[in-house]
Amino acid sequence: MAQFEHALKKLVEDRHYQDVVAREPAVLTKDFPKLDDHELLLLMQVWHASGHSEAFRWIDLCHCCCSTR
Repeated sequence: MAQFEHALKKLVEDRHYQDVVAREPAVLTKDFPKLDDHELLLLMQVWHASGHSEAFRWIDLCHCCCSTR
């Protein structure tokens, strides 16, 4: 759970990290390898709700990214 909380904080509060993940979503799974598929999907949904313009397109791709980890 600690890794999820850290990833959530970084993804929502760090604009630079948001931009990095928007360009290369695999960064999130590299930086936080213990996140499970459900946690990744939840992170994408929260990111979208936070208003980042690129977040929405990664929600659809999350299932593809999650299944190939």
